[in-house]
Amino acid sequence: MVIQASYHNAPVTQSTGLLARLRAFNDAALSITAELSPAGVLQLIVETAKDVVGARYAALEEHNEKGDLLLFAHAGMSPEIVARIEHLPRGLGLLGVLLHEPRPIRISDMSRDPRSVGFPAHHPPMKSLLGVPVMARGRVLGNLYFADKLGADEFSEEDEQLAVMLAAHAGIAIENARLYGQTNASLREKIDRLQQAERRARLVADLGELLSRSLKVAAVLPEVAKKTVDVLGDFCAIGLLSSGTGGQLAFVASHGVGYSGLGSGREFLRNTCDRITEHVAHGESAVFVSHLDKGGAPTDLLAAMRKAKFTSGLMLPLRSHNQVFGALVCLGYQPRRMWEAELILGRLLAERIGGALHNAKLYERVETERGELQAVVDGSPAGIIIVDAKTGLISVNRMTERLLGQEIPADKTRDIYLQQIRRPDGSRLSIKQLASTRALRGETVLGEELVILRPQGEPRAALVNAAPVRNEDGEIVAAVATLQDISPLKALEKLREEFTALVAHDLRVPISVIYGYAQLLEKMVREVHDHDKELRAINNIRVSAERLSSMVADLLDASRIDVNRVSLEKRTVNLCQLTRDVVERTVAIGGDHELHVEVDEHAPTIDADPRRLEQVLSNLLSNAMKYSDQGTAITVKLWVDSNQIRLSVANQGPGIPEEELPKLFTRFHRCPSPPNKQVGGLGLGLYIARGLIESHGGRIWAESEIGKLTIFHIALPIQ
Repeated sequence: MVIQASYHNAPVTQSTGLLARLRAFNDAALSITAELSPAGVLQLIVETAKDVVGARYAALEEHNEKGDLLLFAHAGMSPEIVARIEHLPRGLGLLGVLLHEPRPIRISDMSRDPRSVGFPAHHPPMKSLLGVPVMARGRVLGNLYFADKLGADEFSEEDEQLAVMLAAHAGIAIENARLYGQTNASLREKIDRLQQAERRARLVADLGELLSRSLKVAAVLPEVAKKTVDVLGDFCAIGLLSSGTGGQLAFVASHGVGYSGLGSGREFLRNTCDRITEHVAHGESAVFVSHLDKGGAPTDLLAAMRKAKFTSGLMLPLRSHNQVFGALVCLGYQPRRMWEAELILGRLLAERIGGALHNAKLYERVETERGELQAVVDGSPAGIIIVDAKTGLISVNRMTERLLGQEIPADKTRDIYLQQIRRPDGSRLSIKQLASTRALRGETVLGEELVILRPQGEPRAALVNAAPVRNEDGEIVAAVATLQDISPLKALEKLREEFTALVAHDLRVPISVIYGYAQLLEKMVREVHDHDKELRAINNIRVSAERLSSMVADLLDASRIDVNRVSLEKRTVNLCQLTRDVVERTVAIGGDHELHVEVDEHAPTIDADPRRLEQVLSNLLSNAMKYSDQGTAITVKLWVDSNQIRLSVANQGPGIPEEELPKLFTRFHRCPSPPNKQVGGLGLGLYIARGLIESHGGRIWAESEIGKLTIFHIALPIQ
């Protein structure tokens, strides 16, 4: 029974051992194919294979196609033992046979095999050997071998079969690891390129933001150099040219990796500053050294780089708008090399820095000009007001504040100005009526008289001029208004007017006496004897006295108008009748002119001073007869236009030049006399006419066409 039991248990035990080894093999295969790193694959294979085959020692070599050893993994020896071994396997002896004849080999005692060459010094002794080639897709990738079978003198055929199967899986695993390594390396290279591109893009964006943050670029250049070193080289410096022809570079910002990098970089700059100034800044030539052995720079610069232990670098002019402002220098240590991408990035950075320096120079120039202009504006004897078209902001100079009698906060300028500015008649102006607002609409305002009400002291008279400021495209960007204090002139004018009025008033008495005695003499001469000679002399005295009296009356009226002291004796007036009466009286002295009257009989009456209106109409008719061609007609029209009565006097003659029209109604202005005529007078008639019409709340103006027609218009309010 016992023998029988023993007989039946033997196959079961062998089957159980084989099953265990197959399970171990399956687990080993799964583990091997799951590992992807080359070194990890080899180590896992050799450790797993040693246990599955049942060997004391195991090793795996990976070779390239030439047979050179790439990787070596072992199991069964401690690190201390491995460290004492003289050298790794060299593919000699039995291992050389396995390498050159890729098929399994089993040896029970290596020392007895004639192909054996022994072991290197300090190598532990080994007896039995099992070796199999590791292959994949028909190529030998390496060798897997075992030494010293545990529990037996030599390795069995079953061990060989397991080793062959393990080697097959190992070949697949090594091939996968190689492919993974190649793919991973390619992927890492792409990721590195993407990361480098991202760092370059980030650098450009950061520097753009940094340089645009302030127009004082020199203050941010140290930060620019620091950020540049993070991406481009191990040392960066930025130099600026001094002003003037042949300026010298002064490096205002530098940054290096570590103290040694900064020190070496500054030593390089001290030795090469003049050369960089000459070659890069003045010569506007770029220097690009990918590596010292590639050249790319003048020999003296290469020597200086070598001395400072830099192996790559670039030096670029900071240029913008055809002007060089300085130089950018970036240097790198071994093993850093610079490629075309670094050169492109460097050029872009140099362009950005150059553009920022150009803008800074423009800003500095604008600030200087602005300061000079501000000095001129502040020192101007006239008040100056500047209004921005977009923002509406108003700036004023010191004279404006003196004229207004107070300091003006920037946010309250318009309100204060509106409160203190009046028309000569005391009425307020709206924002739309301000000279500066009209200038923003494109209007040019000349010589507008205003009154300034001051918080303390007497009001001041001012003359306002305003004009729009346009850009290159003709768009209005601002308006400039000037305030000129004419109070002293007004005071002198008032004195003159008072003197004129006084003299004119005092002249009226002796003129009346002369005129009265002239009339008396004329009467006496006629009664005693009628001598033509004496009568003509007396008549000349009387006519001259009448002219002198008329001139004095005009001077008095003009002086009253100047000081707004015209007195009117208003009553209800029928302008139709008044116009006919004046024309009929004028016909008697009209000479060879025909006078035509066209009046609207339904025109309403108005409240006015009939004597003053007759004075105005008589003056217009007198001028029409003086300046019209002989034999031509003079036409007087009166009609109703909305809420006003219109009156016109038209004559045909030489006409009035366009440049003379604005001057017609000023004091003492006289138009040139027409051909073959001599027109006298003081030039006060139209000035007085304007003053009298405006005193009635109306207006008077003229229009003329040279050589054809001249028309004077009057508009009077009905109510």
